[in-house]
Amino acid sequence: MTYWFIKFWDWDRIGKKMKDKEVKIIFFSPKLHSRQTLEIFQSRPDIFPDRELKIITEGLKKASGPSHLKLVAVVNNKVVGYIGAFKAEESQDSWELDWFTVDENFQRKGIGSLLMKAIERRAKEKNTARLFIETCSCKGELPARKFYQKQGYKRIAVLPNFYSKNHSKVIFFKQFSQEVKNKKS
Repeated sequence: MTYWFIKFWDWDRIGKKMKDKEVKIIFFSPKLHSRQTLEIFQSRPDIFPDRELKIITEGLKKASGPSHLKLVAVVNNKVVGYIGAFKAEESQDSWELDWFTVDENFQRKGIGSLLMKAIERRAKEKNTARLFIETCSCKGELPARKFYQKQGYKRIAVLPNFYSKNHSKVIFFKQFSQEVKNKKS
């Protein structure tokens, strides 16, 4: 198993909030992490309805690859968060956030921020210029929308009634190209 420990400025802050529990951000392994990860998604039927759980279940059967990144946050051998991103097929340097969730008992403790920074870092290593996020305008997704904005994502589009009546698609975006160019120099 590949372990990828996060060494960001907020590591100390996370450590304090987690009462000195070690948080590992590691590559997702279908064999090791699928069951626990799926349980987190299933615990939020208000956000992840059955039709989405079917798609998530299929996606959890596959590991990361050249055009798909999947990471989990683990505390005491328990999966407490998951994030995935994939290369946009129609773009040479854009990626899209796939599925993202944090166990409700571990929310507001910095786990989501660690996962987001980790996926951004991995995407930048693949010379990604930008990352897109699509979410719903429903009330249950309000904390996620606020989180994305706090992470520096800008809302660039709202597609009214996209998912259903009063459930619009909201698209967020973060540009990395300057950072990628500087990395290449």
